[in-house]
Parts: sequence; C-alpha cells; structure tokens
Amino acid sequence: MNSFFVEQDSEQEGVTSGAIVTVSFSVTGVDKKDKLANTVYYSTKKTDTDWIEVKLKSTGASGEEKINVRVPNSGYYYFKFVSKKGKKSTEKLMELPAYVSGDRYLAGIEFMKDSGKQPLVEGITGRYVDDKAEISWDGEDDKNYLVGFYNSDTLEEISKNYTKENPFVAEIPEGIENVSYYVANININGNNGDFKLYDLPDRKKPNAMVRFSVQEISNEDEIPIDVLFTGNCKVDISVNGKSEASDSEASGTYTVPVSDGDVEIVVSVTDENGNIKNYAKEMIIDTVKPKVVLDKVIDGAVTSDSKIEVTGECSEDATLIMNGQRKDVKKGSFSFTQRLAVGENDIKLQAIDAAGNKSNVRAVITRETEHKRSKKATALVGGTFGVILLAYIITFSGWIAKKRKN
Repeated sequence: MNSFFVEQDSEQEGVTSGAIVTVSFSVTGVDKKDKLANTVYYSTKKTDTDWIEVKLKSTGASGEEKINVRVPNSGYYYFKFVSKKGKKSTEKLMELPAYVSGDRYLAGIEFMKDSGKQPLVEGITGRYVDDKAEISWDGEDDKNYLVGFYNSDTLEEISKNYTKENPFVAEIPEGIENVSYYVANININGNNGDFKLYDLPDRKKPNAMVRFSVQEISNEDEIPIDVLFTGNCKVDISVNGKSEASDSEASGTYTVPVSDGDVEIVVSVTDENGNIKNYAKEMIIDTVKPKVVLDKVIDGAVTSDSKIEVTGECSEDATLIMNGQRKDVKKGSFSFTQRLAVGENDIKLQAIDAAGNKSNVRAVITRETEHKRSKKATALVGGTFGVILLAYIITFSGWIAKKRKN
C-alpha cells in the first residue's frame, strides 16, 4: 500500500443518507490490469474490533472515490483501507482520524438533511483552573450538551461527557500537554451534531509562586504574601471572601489586613489566556495574651525558708517558662517549688501561647538567715522593754511630784 487518505467534502449534498467523504488510495506491486477488491473500514477507535465496512466500486490499484459514511455522531473517525487480490491482501491504517459529520435527525430515517441539522454551539471558551480544564459556552439552562477532549498531537479521544453543567470541569490525564476540546448539541436520540475543535492554552501557565510567610496560628494583624510570576498576569486576593486586591499586575509582596478568628486567604493568579491558579491559606489569628495568675501575692515577701511554693493558673494552650525553664501546665494550673538563696530571689514567669502572645509575672522574694532574724527579734524585744520602762518612769515621777505638793 503506497498511500491512503480520507477527507469529508466541504460542500455536502442537500439530501443524503450519510456523510460524503472522498477516499484516495494507491496500491503498488500489482499490474494495472489487475482487478482488486477494495474496502474501506471506519471506527471511532484504532483498537475497535467492530469496524464498519464500505466496499468501493473502484477495482483499480489507485483512484479516488466518494463514499457514503453513516455515523450516528459527528466526530473524528479512524479509517483503514484493505485491498485484496485472490488470497493476498494489503492494509493501510490512517494514523490520524478524519472528521466526519454525523448529525442525524431521526435515527435510522434520515441523515444530513438541512431541516434536521443541529446548529454549532457558540461562545465556547476554555482554560485551566488549578490544572483542571474548565469549558464554558453560550447555551440553554437545564439542557444537555456533549463536551469532549482530544489529544491535539494524536487526535486520540481523551473523554466525552454529556452534561448540563456550564462551565464544565474535567480532569486531564498527566502527560498530555496539548489538548483540544469541543462542545456539541445533542438531539432527542442522544446523537451529537457538528462541532469545531478549540485548543486549550498551555496547562503549565500561569508560571507563578505564592508564599505565605506565616504559620497556621499568628498574632499579626497584617499578613505579608509573596506573589511571584512571569509573563502578563493579574493577581486577585481575598480574605474571608472580601477582596483586598483586584486585577493587580504587580509581582512582589502584598500585605493584607486580618482580624481575630478563623481566616482564609485566597490568592488567584490569572495569565493572559485566562488560566487560573488559586493558592489558599487557612489560619487562626489570635491577639489575646494568655492568662497567668498567681494564687497568692509573693512579690516583696521576706522569709527565712530555703524554698517557696509557687502556684497559680495559666491558659491550657500556653507554654509556661519560669526563669528560663519550661514548666508543666495541667488542666490550666501549675505548681512548683522554687529554692531560695540568701538575699533577693527574682522569679520571672512567662506564658507564651501558640500564636506567640506573651504574658509576664515577676516576683522578688527575700530570704534572710535565722541569725539575722534573731538579732532583729532581740532588738525588737529590747526596744519594746525600753518603751515600757520609760513610760513607767514618767508615770512614777508624776505620782511623786503630786504627793509632795499635797
């Protein structure tokens, strides 16, 4: 087999029983006078076992013939040509399928009549949204359409879907970079009419990177976001559904305001072809300081004890640090023993919650020695005795003076 080609006629006859296609072929290795049995087969897939056959009138080794191809749906069909001479045969399969119009008004009754021909769908657009194909068109609500996808390089069908959803979203398998799509009307029998193929833009675009510089919990009231991209892109940013940036063409750092509570930030980057990549960040904003309260006031206390019990309450989600060492918090309470050195002892408590908020408590406790306290006690007793004695002398002197006067 030297060559084989199939093409549908651009101008279809007014009334036919199928689609008119032109078959061109050339067989080598036979005499010009030999009569051959030439047959054309067609199917929607290369791997089909049930091919529909059309026997050609031409019996020569080469030629061109118009044949009637009856297909229920418009689309791309694979064709193969088989030429036989006696028991010998040769076969040629077209590597790429050919488009055939199969608009059928009433199944089994009439094909390709103008009165039954379905119109092309208009307003068709396609793009990638988060690496998923999104197809839109101008159509009627609550009406089914056929949305299909082809590998642009091989014209192998990826998928076809009957749907009322507009826009329609579909997964494209990994490894297929160039994708064509279509939207077609369907009739009451479920057969689809003619359609045109459109190319989806580059699925690798937009070439963007978005980086959130904060963790899941923060105490900041403004969040910086790095939005970097190449090419012509637009940036939209929303916080809990409220727009904070719209159609910005700048690549760089954006800052958005946030308030306490659950926060969702969505950054959308759209390229010149309408492809969109969304980047979302869910987080909690907490600006409230954690609670840390001592059960009793110990600041300024003076003791001769070598240790002191420090107890109190602290927020359960906080980390408690005492003089640089982490202390356990159980059910919101803490208790630990602090050894005291002679002199002033500085106790510093700090509570830090998951958002980074801090609360601080400080207490200074003085520890004195027993000897010093004894001297103080002796001085206190001596002083008290002196006061009493002085009072007695004053009282007794007054009594003597009064008696002499009398």
